[in-house]
Amino acid sequence: MSSRPLTNSNYSDNGGELEQYIVSLQQAVHGLPEGSSERSRHLYEVANLLREHYIASNGEKSPIEALFVAREAVKAIPDGSPMAATCLNNLGRLLRHKFVFERDPRDLDEAVEVFRRSVDVSKEDDSSWPQWLTDLGDCIYTRYNVKGSPPDLEESIEMARRTLKDTTEDDPEIIDLVIDLMVRLRTKSKRTGSVSASEEAIDIAKKLLESSPKEHSSRSTLLHLLAGSFSDRYVLTGIIDDLNQQIVFSRQAIDATSIDDPERVTRLAGLAVGLSDRYARTGALGDLSETIRIATMAFEQTQEGSDDWATHACNLSGYLLTLYQRTGEQLDLDTAIALAKGSVDATPTGNALRHIRLGNLSACLIARFDSTGAFEDLEECVKMGNEAKEATPKEHVEWPARLHDLGAIMQRRYQMTQDLEDLDEAIGLTQQALFALGPSHPQQADTMSLIALFFAKRYGETESPEDLQRTEFFYRAALFQTQSPVVTRIEAGVKLISVCMVQQNMEQAYEDAKYVVDLIPQMAVRSLESSDKQDLLLKIGGVSSEAAGLALHLGEDPSVALGLLEKGRGMFALSLDEMRADIKSLEEQCPDLASKFITLREQLSSPSTSGRTLDTEDPEWNVDESRRHEAGDEFESLLAEIRQQSGFETFLLPPSESEIKSAAESGPIIIINTSMLRCDAILVESHQITSVPLADFNRREMIEYVKNGTFRSGEALEWLWDCVASPVLNALGFDKPPSGGDWPHVWWIMTGLLNKFPIHAAGYHSKGSSETVIDRVISSYHSSIRSIIHGRKRPILAATQTNALLVAMEATPGSSKLPFATREIAAIRGICKLMLVEPNEPEPNRDNILSSLLECGIFHFAGHARTDPEDPIGSYLCLDKEREKCLTVLDLLDINLQSHSPFLAYLSACGTGRIDHNDLADEGIHLINGFHTAGFRHVIGTLWEVKDEICVDMARITYEGMMQNGMTDEAVSRGLHKASRELRDRWLTMSGTDHRTIGSLQVRGGGNERGDGEELEARGLDGFSRDIVTCDEEPVYPPWIPYIHYGV
Repeated sequence: MSSRPLTNSNYSDNGGELEQYIVSLQQAVHGLPEGSSERSRHLYEVANLLREHYIASNGEKSPIEALFVAREAVKAIPDGSPMAATCLNNLGRLLRHKFVFERDPRDLDEAVEVFRRSVDVSKEDDSSWPQWLTDLGDCIYTRYNVKGSPPDLEESIEMARRTLKDTTEDDPEIIDLVIDLMVRLRTKSKRTGSVSASEEAIDIAKKLLESSPKEHSSRSTLLHLLAGSFSDRYVLTGIIDDLNQQIVFSRQAIDATSIDDPERVTRLAGLAVGLSDRYARTGALGDLSETIRIATMAFEQTQEGSDDWATHACNLSGYLLTLYQRTGEQLDLDTAIALAKGSVDATPTGNALRHIRLGNLSACLIARFDSTGAFEDLEECVKMGNEAKEATPKEHVEWPARLHDLGAIMQRRYQMTQDLEDLDEAIGLTQQALFALGPSHPQQADTMSLIALFFAKRYGETESPEDLQRTEFFYRAALFQTQSPVVTRIEAGVKLISVCMVQQNMEQAYEDAKYVVDLIPQMAVRSLESSDKQDLLLKIGGVSSEAAGLALHLGEDPSVALGLLEKGRGMFALSLDEMRADIKSLEEQCPDLASKFITLREQLSSPSTSGRTLDTEDPEWNVDESRRHEAGDEFESLLAEIRQQSGFETFLLPPSESEIKSAAESGPIIIINTSMLRCDAILVESHQITSVPLADFNRREMIEYVKNGTFRSGEALEWLWDCVASPVLNALGFDKPPSGGDWPHVWWIMTGLLNKFPIHAAGYHSKGSSETVIDRVISSYHSSIRSIIHGRKRPILAATQTNALLVAMEATPGSSKLPFATREIAAIRGICKLMLVEPNEPEPNRDNILSSLLECGIFHFAGHARTDPEDPIGSYLCLDKEREKCLTVLDLLDINLQSHSPFLAYLSACGTGRIDHNDLADEGIHLINGFHTAGFRHVIGTLWEVKDEICVDMARITYEGMMQNGMTDEAVSRGLHKASRELRDRWLTMSGTDHRTIGSLQVRGGGNERGDGEELEARGLDGFSRDIVTCDEEPVYPPWIPYIHYGV
């Protein structure tokens, strides 16, 4: 059978004894008459011994004599003799071994015919008949792998089925027979895309696993093949449960394989494939990290030059390429290219796997071309892509991939050469790939999106209406491929909306936009770690704003537009808020469901330990990511069950319209929505939801302010007042400063690039002017209404129940000194004592601060902060020169402070609310939101750099206001508002702007800034003077503007 050696010799050449025995048998044969039954039996014995002798020499001895005797034995057997099948089988085995040693296909062809005769002359009730049938099937399958003839594959499968059918379930050989059949069914599935072949393999394996002993020597092989069959079906159908099953059975196969078993490497490689596929589906970096660890083990345990070395090198290369595409680490790409080249060099032309390895190397070189623009890489990719395509049989499951990849290569060459023939070829290749995939393949959406992109590029050249129509057709087709990954469909949908708008088909654009927004909750964000969520959400930024803009353009009620915004924005914080929801009512009424909720919440909230070393001695090795995915699925089912209980029908669902209005009882909530089509303010009041079209808003002007870095300039503040703030406040009736101390309070929720702008500081700031936001209302910020509602449900701690964690970083290694930080903390310490809040000032290191955060009610940090523009979740408060020792957004998201709901985090550092990654603007991933999501009810922070000495006064006045008004929600925002106005007025006086607005002046400030200390020192901004300068000089903007309040 194919899972076992062709033969197990019972003979050994001990001092020539075997050869002497053969000679004596041959002499005995010569002495027997022709036609004698004894002669035929002796010929068979001699032939069998010569075959064994040939095998024992590993093909070094000549097979001529063995073949001659074996053929003579066949001739000597009379018709109808029971020895006929045996002699034929012996000859067939000899021929097959000769092929193995010499690789002459003619030997294989003859072996097939001889084996076929052995089956034909034997009877089905013969005890050896299953073996003859198995040998025939094995030989035909071998020929298929050599020549690739589909009829050979089908016949070999049928041989295996017949053998299995005639074998009883208690036969000890049954597992090996099932393995034979599964190997061939998997080959059929992978080579031809047959789903039914995968399903047959899965069914027979599952049945056998239930009845076979766990200690069977071939059980690990069976588990490995079952895992592979689930993988095959996943590739063809996209059913995520198949992928999870593949990973489960792969782990079981490894656990059932001893460490010194040479097949363990194959088992590890199978698990790596599954984890890699799941990473591609979900974006969980832990899966990819484990994939690379396991694939590296498999590669290092394979001897270079062996048949498997090139396979493992190719696999590891592909995984490292994927990691490079995620992280941009050049070393990963360089290693991937080296491995890919090695695998291709080790694979001769004509090898059945060469096309896969060429495709992998081509993908690596394309990645390098995208980075460097080296045209020679592109040309080599074209050459390899064509070679890979020509080497791939059209019925092979990889055929569509070869066409797809070559199409992508030709499109890149078009980008370089602007030769439309290259683009036309790209379109033709990808359309062929789509046709070859079949209608239910999970790669349909990706391929359709690529075709749409190519038609869009051609439309840019030709302006042909047909090309634009085809672009729309293929993007829409991709959007509705329900078997494809949700993220791929959403990305297609986002592009589709733009195409419809280009055609002025707003009604269709709106329908598509609604469909896309409805897909966003299906992205399984809950099961991902925070860093993975960030990477995933990069791909959907802005789509809900476009949907909301279209809704208002078409006359929909503002509540509908608001619902679209709430459904598609702030998904990052929402996924964490859901995990930390108050379930006291659920615990009281449905304790069992509450218990399940808590268990799953803990599993989904726990940081991954996927960096652990792989240890197959531990039955729980490296299952974190798998468990997170399972917990995510179970959480969805649990939510559905909870919502079936009376009183919990809306559990963790978006807020109703009445709940949204209730959220505005403390003051209006203002959502400023920007889209490609228009800009609107959606105004939520306790009695109504309305909208105000902001007709004077110009999207291009906004983009220019951001692009030029002048969005915080006086000119920008005045522009912001004219086109946004003034019409909004007037619509709410806040058209003049309030009388007395009855200040109205509003919450701003900005979308898109407007998140960068300080709407609270918008206006014409000059003495006596009331055309400013700060002179009309108290401003707070938030990311979504749902988050406001969630935050208000947190309990408020009494002042006597809390302490203040105070951290002054006057001197931080690697950053400029901040001489006023200690003075600031001293001022806060005194006020806290007057408020009966006990100060706590531990050694300022990461671990101390994280542990103290679990107990504090107020956290005040005076020091440097850094924003990571590429990885916002990695932004941090500076505690040390080494980033690993600092306090990051990710650290905050990994802790849950909501059990005691600390009251205030005051981040007296630069840019703690800065958003530098435009594609994540709607997610609000920054230090301020990190502290709020972790559990702080209120957070005060900054939008950009702040002056060291100004920080002291800003903090002092804010805390004094809190001391006067008590630790209430209003006290925080009122205190900061009072401090901002006082410092604004002081600044106006010092700047001499009695009759001029800040739109015509900028200030270059003295004093250290709590920004990137190294950068500031390099720019020489370490003095303490303050001068009025013209706009031609490098501006540093009014120091009171950056401070904002974020909270309930």
